[in-house]
Amino acid sequence: MRRILALVAIVGLICGIGAAAYFSPLFSVRNIEVRTGDSVPSETVHPLVGVAEGTPLLQVDTYAVASRIAELPKAAEVRVTRALPSTLRIEVVERVPAVFYDEPSGAHLMDPSGVTYAIEPPPPGIPRLVVESPGSEMRRQLLP
Repeated sequence: MRRILALVAIVGLICGIGAAAYFSPLFSVRNIEVRTGDSVPSETVHPLVGVAEGTPLLQVDTYAVASRIAELPKAAEVRVTRALPSTLRIEVVERVPAVFYDEPSGAHLMDPSGVTYAIEPPPPGIPRLVVESPGSEMRRQLLP
């Protein structure tokens, strides 16, 4: 009987600590770290985070935060992690242009997976793609 009571007490203590961490202001968001490259300024990422300061860190839906930031055209990959006691870390991996093609609206940058993600002057050294209509056939040729 003592063993059962001890086990119940230990499980209750663990559950209590977990609940305290989940709801505690001690583990709330007080700092948001954003790491990006040159083409995605952190100023464009911060408004998309959508997490109020003081939100319990363990209650932050990191998938939802990453999904919102991934809507940025130049974001290839987004990682959102928690760093106890109070930091939300966001890392944005930017798309890298593989080729560009010209359209009346301007030069379209395309990454190695065939995603057209920006209309802007291409960086030096990026090859120009000359096709009538860049489509799925051309995208298959770009993939490594």
